[in-house]
Amino acid sequence: LQPNSLEMVGGAALIALGVLLNIWAERLFRWGATGVCPFSPATVLVKRGPFKLSRNPMYLGFIAISVGVTLATGVFPNIWISVAFAIWLHYAYVLPEEDFMHDQFGADYEHYTKRVPRWMLFK
Repeated sequence: LQPNSLEMVGGAALIALGVLLNIWAERLFRWGATGVCPFSPATVLVKRGPFKLSRNPMYLGFIAISVGVTLATGVFPNIWISVAFAIWLHYAYVLPEEDFMHDQFGADYEHYTKRVPRWMLFK
């Protein structure tokens, strides 16, 4: 099956959004002179830009790219890959990173988690 033009445009938009989110978040980490890679030393708690909407904008970017590829190719049964990827990221990185960040920043991180959801709409 060939994707229609709406699917291709929507997929391309999600891919572009994911790439832009990742670049923006990565740049904020670099400007803050803090580690970009998971569990690398964190010298500052980045709370601006996309980090005002989600504690995990880079992971959201990865999921947007994955869903975008599914949409752009028109192979909708492959959406399970994005779902499985999101679940894996959540348990392998998001939850352990939250413990790591709490250890690094204590009460400041705790206040941040009360204001900003993990995955945009979901606490």
